Amino acid sequence: MNGCSDPVTLLWTHHTKQTYSCKFHQIEDSNNILKSQNFTPRPKKTSSLKRLFLSFGLITFLLILGLFSKFLIDQNQFMNSILKDIENLKSESSINYRFYSEIVTIKDLLESHKMDFEGNKGKKTLAEPRNLEIFNAKKYSKKLSRREALVALSSNDLSLSSKVELIVKHLGIVYEEFESEVLSIAAIENGEVIYGLMAGTISNIELHTHIHQIVVHGKSRVYKITPSKDLATALVTGDTQVHIMSLTSKKYLKSFIGHNHWILTSTMSEDNKWYVTGSCDRSIKVWEHNTYKEAFLLQGHTGDIWAVTLSSKSEYIVSGSEDKLVILWDFVNKKIIRSFIGHTAPVYSVLISKKNEFILSASGDGTIRLWDLNTGSQRSMLEHKGMVRSLVLMNNDKILLSIAGKTLKMWDMPSMTLISQMNHTGNLISLGVSKDEKLAFTGDVYSRLWVWDLENMVLKMVFGGAKKNVQAVEISENFQIVAIADFGIVRIWDIEKMKQIEVLVDKSQAEKWKAVLNVDNFIGFLG
Repeated sequence: MNGCSDPVTLLWTHHTKQTYSCKFHQIEDSNNILKSQNFTPRPKKTSSLKRLFLSFGLITFLLILGLFSKFLIDQNQFMNSILKDIENLKSESSINYRFYSEIVTIKDLLESHKMDFEGNKGKKTLAEPRNLEIFNAKKYSKKLSRREALVALSSNDLSLSSKVELIVKHLGIVYEEFESEVLSIAAIENGEVIYGLMAGTISNIELHTHIHQIVVHGKSRVYKITPSKDLATALVTGDTQVHIMSLTSKKYLKSFIGHNHWILTSTMSEDNKWYVTGSCDRSIKVWEHNTYKEAFLLQGHTGDIWAVTLSSKSEYIVSGSEDKLVILWDFVNKKIIRSFIGHTAPVYSVLISKKNEFILSASGDGTIRLWDLNTGSQRSMLEHKGMVRSLVLMNNDKILLSIAGKTLKMWDMPSMTLISQMNHTGNLISLGVSKDEKLAFTGDVYSRLWVWDLENMVLKMVFGGAKKNVQAVEISENFQIVAIADFGIVRIWDIEKMKQIEVLVDKSQAEKWKAVLNVDNFIGFLG
């Protein structure tokens, strides 16, 4: 045989026992026998750890596959729901032709998206066309027309955060990125008001048109905005600097260091010659308005200065402080006349009557105290629930407005009795009054400015707020009305005119809107 060095003769036995001439023939013949008998080699033993690892990998793969399948199904259901909503909108007789064309465009867009998703050949893909970024809150807002945005708002499947982005970008309704206290309010004209936030922004509102704009994006908190008497400029304070802002352009004209610590308060003299600032450095400074030069310094408080005011003819300065004191200063002689002792918490607001007969002070102890300017004695006291943050005298010192907790109160000064109380859904920080004294403005801790009709004691409008606090957005089927709920109120807007129609604070007010809006989506947020 081939492969043997020496030829041999094989001997076969009855039991097929074989004798080979060499190892080579033994191996070769053994292999042939195995193949002819379909022999299967014995598998090697697999360790328990390895089997466990393989099982875990298989389970993980099946789980991922299941989640992926569910995602595909959810996406398909979502697109079908949108298509159905838009098909319904398309059939509405109240929609005009221009809206109809927009709806058809979006419908075609969605249908093409569905085709891309399912794939022409049954191949699924997660790639989303660039023009369908409507479903991405961070990307879609600049891609849509205003009418497309309204159609998108009508979808029940669009996320609330996406709807908020739409109303901000396309309807011009202002919501702040972050929740922040309204620290200061100032009426410029009867139809215009500005207010500043702890977050550093300053907003301007035209009350006749309801146009709301953020005019300053600052880094420091805005504790006080004090307009000049000619309404040409305003002092803006909050950090260590004094900022001079043009009330025409709403831009800073000049900034300079005023104190060694935060400036919490300021006031302007009636003759427009002087302004006064109070600071956390426990000092009061008087400045020449025209030159912005420091005239003199007053020291006497042992705590932060929260409030300052000037008498009508600038004979006196009155200040309130963290040290719980109210101090009357002689403006001419630059010295303390007397201190008024009685409050048990910081003093946040002070006023002096036009005839220099009395002083009013508001404190964190929940009281408003009436002091005799000449004797220093306490003549009367009014009480609030919560810290009293601000006071305004009006109607020739016959009417007092005050805020504390969630309430705005109107008092009759001659009798020192309560006339009316206006309730809010957020704690109040700041207070202002229009030049004609027909409107009151209150600022709360949720970045909102409330506008009150003082003649009828009713809430007219609410502006601002924080995006994260929006609880519901509901648009009417004819795209003419949008309702926005946040923290106990629902604002109803006319979309075409972009004006607030009504602010709902009670469930009973929502009844009349049932014919236009699905009130069930927001009525639960009302009291």
